[in-house]
Amino acid sequence: MEIEINKNRSFTACLRDARNFLIDHIETFAKKIWIPALILSAMIALCGILRLPNLALHNWGILHPWTSWIVQTIIYLGTLVVEIFYYSAVFNAANGHGLKKNLWRYLQLFLVSICVDIVLIAVCWGIKSLLTLIGGHALSHIANTTIFSLYILVCAALFLIIIVPMSYVAPKYMMDHDAKWKNFFKNFTVGFHRWSMLFLTGLLLALIMGLIMLVLSIPAIVLIFAQVSSQMGQFMGDPANLPGYFPYLTFIVFTLTTLLFTGIMVYAIMTFIYVYGSIETREKNKKEMTTKYDEKN
Repeated sequence: MEIEINKNRSFTACLRDARNFLIDHIETFAKKIWIPALILSAMIALCGILRLPNLALHNWGILHPWTSWIVQTIIYLGTLVVEIFYYSAVFNAANGHGLKKNLWRYLQLFLVSICVDIVLIAVCWGIKSLLTLIGGHALSHIANTTIFSLYILVCAALFLIIIVPMSYVAPKYMMDHDAKWKNFFKNFTVGFHRWSMLFLTGLLLALIMGLIMLVLSIPAIVLIFAQVSSQMGQFMGDPANLPGYFPYLTFIVFTLTTLLFTGIMVYAIMTFIYVYGSIETREKNKKEMTTKYDEKN
């Protein structure tokens, strides 16, 4: 399976070519990722069911706190582990470097991403503490509201400034066999210089994926509202009005819905792989033009 990513493309062309590539190679991708995708979908479905209001499950957790904690910990950690395997399988299908190597590299990418998130959260927390000292009770309610609004805007801008270039760093590290973390800041700078292309791609991709996911989520949303309505009635003393097979139906619907989501995520990953290839081509062309200009002068 050959993938031609080293070509100068617009962000819309990246979206189009990623779609066409997946349509042409859907069978190959499905064979390589369906097992981790199915397991991940089932694990996420379990996580979703645990977060739904359930009086019987709540009472059981109170009676068996340690067992409840252990079960939930196993499910949540298991979901995280399977998620790492899933994304490793997706990149392996794209680059063909082998599952073992992709697993090791994606694990490193995952840990670096966590470190970046921790730093961003710490910075936002520091800004919040500083604004609290500046504001506090000395200012009016309107002034404090304004300060809080500015805080939200600053944090959102900070996250976008840092996270958007990471959408270039991630596929570069996964697709480029020779990419090293010692060049992280160099690669991040390239991503920052191409921030607008990465942002516009992410924005358009989010709109497309959000609309598709909303439509696909309708059955799951109906089941969620049914569960919430039933549990509210039980809290007020009414008997349970859902059939006995409802938990199994919820699990199946959640699993199938999430499985479709994993397919959509493959499209998102392939789109940013194409964006990475386009940026690499532009950077290469830029260096060649600079070299030719220097030679002439």
